[in-house]
Amino acid sequence: MKGESVSVLSGSKKSDSSEVLWLIYDLRKRLGWPYKGIELGEKPVAKKTIDTTVDELADDGQFKYCLERGHDQPTARYNPYDLVVATADVIKTCKKYYTVSATYVTMVQKGQEPVITPILEWLAERKRFLSIFNIPFFKQYRLRRTFLTWKHNIRSSRNSEHKCVVYILILLAFKHEITPVDV
Repeated sequence: MKGESVSVLSGSKKSDSSEVLWLIYDLRKRLGWPYKGIELGEKPVAKKTIDTTVDELADDGQFKYCLERGHDQPTARYNPYDLVVATADVIKTCKKYYTVSATYVTMVQKGQEPVITPILEWLAERKRFLSIFNIPFFKQYRLRRTFLTWKHNIRSSRNSEHKCVVYILILLAFKHEITPVDV
């Protein structure tokens, strides 16, 4: 079904809002790395036999291409941490895309150097961003700003109409008041 993805490893259905988290789970679980609690931006608690430092863990290089959700909708709220998996064909036409592996998230923009962020740091940034992103002031800012702009435009329009009416009435009043004297 459209809008629903199925985990390749577990076969479970995933919600769209956390598609990138499920991808990270799958990538880390497949390698036998700790993955519990990473949605909270916490460093995973390792088993005694596994070291979680990036240097000592061997990443197999598997990654997925991702895009920001709503990248093709100009009215969508900007959220660089809400990523959806995309195909290589779709990526070719985009100016900005991400690659997600078990170790890193890389943001690639055409004409610029790629920005490489360790996965645990990216998840912690995501957590902080979403906590600010969901504050009602920021959540409703565009709607409120649009309403206030509309309200200002309506007031300006009405005021200019009333100014014209008052101006015409003043001209008519002066026209009747100042008449040439008959000689």
